[in-house]
Amino acid sequence: MRRVKDIVWLLEWGLIVVLTGMIITTIWAETLLYQRDEARLDANQFFGEAQALRDSLQWHKDQERLRSQEEEDSLNALIQALIMVETEGQVDPEKAIGDSGKAVGVLQIQPCVIEDLRVAGYNYSLGDRYNREKSIEMWLKWMEIWVPDRNPHALVKKHNPRLSWAQHERIIQLMEVIRDGN
Repeated sequence: MRRVKDIVWLLEWGLIVVLTGMIITTIWAETLLYQRDEARLDANQFFGEAQALRDSLQWHKDQERLRSQEEEDSLNALIQALIMVETEGQVDPEKAIGDSGKAVGVLQIQPCVIEDLRVAGYNYSLGDRYNREKSIEMWLKWMEIWVPDRNPHALVKKHNPRLSWAQHERIIQLMEVIRDGN
């Protein structure tokens, strides 16, 4: 009988060990499932935040592109306004000569501008001032050197520092009319 009691006792303890193991395994499995679900939630949150960041970056890129286009439109309008004012409506760049012959072409470029461009590594000649496209190209490169932020007021001031405030404002207003198409 003692043997049967020992066997029953062993079976009881074995059953207790097995049940304890099953309980521990169940708890461990539930903990892993909970952690997996939490990780999934964290991943979903992460991916949601990543998508929001991507959307925000795209919005900023779109805004930058719009700003760049607006700046480009303003710059082109400013060049047209300067040409209208500087040439007083002359269509032929060869006839657009001012400052006793020093300022030449549609943008009335002076020799000092050509010299600045040569120092900066560009190869322009005084004769290039008579060519409309080259005059605009030289003016743009010269302004990149002196007014890299392309502020219209600073561009007008650098273009002709001797302008009165009224003339300066007239050019800015003309630029806005050309840019806005009014």
